[in-house]
Amino acid sequence: MIVKVLETRHTKVGTLRRGVIFKPDMESDAVAKVINDLLKAKPAPIKKLTKAQAEKEKAEITSLAEADVKGATPTPIEALKAAELALSEKDADLLSVKSELENADKALAEKDAKIESLEKQLADKGAAK
Repeated sequence: MIVKVLETRHTKVGTLRRGVIFKPDMESDAVAKVINDLLKAKPAPIKKLTKAQAEKEKAEITSLAEADVKGATPTPIEALKAAELALSEKDADLLSVKSELENADKALAEKDAKIESLEKQLADKGAAK
């Protein structure tokens, strides 16, 4: 039998905390008596669960074990490293954009020089006629 504690109860066999799902040792007379009495109570502070219900409810519970929460909230050092990495990526992007801008400026200056050269040739041809 698997049970879920709906309300915290202090019993002869220990404290049953709300929300806990467990399989009581029904071979123990004291445990069996406490569990059966609690199941018969109105309203019952515990309820029986099938194995499928227990697995479903356990899957919905968020674990607070250190391994599960590690990395959820970065430490100040982790946050600083992430910020430095993001900043270095932004710096690289900025350098790339600056380089592209410089290349575009050079190309524009070359095109301006060519336009001036063509205008001068056109003016020379007009003056020669």
